[in-house]
Amino acid sequence: MEDFFAACRDVPVKIRDAEIGQNLFVQDKVSHSIILGQPFIATARMETKVLDSGTAFAWLRSQRGKSPCNF
Repeated sequence: MEDFFAACRDVPVKIRDAEIGQNLFVQDKVSHSIILGQPFIATARMETKVLDSGTAFAWLRSQRGKSPCNF
């Protein structure tokens, strides 16, 4: 049996109020539902901060210019 593989262009990925279009690659044999890497970070204009306590913050800015999304 062959592995399934497909590409989907400009799929809207929504995290709280920020919606960012991403090109996604779909496979049937992977360990995670979705992996967002450097292309997502660049497109979302994501900023991160990790405190000495280990607490992490990330800010996203939608392509449509909505307010930053803090989580």
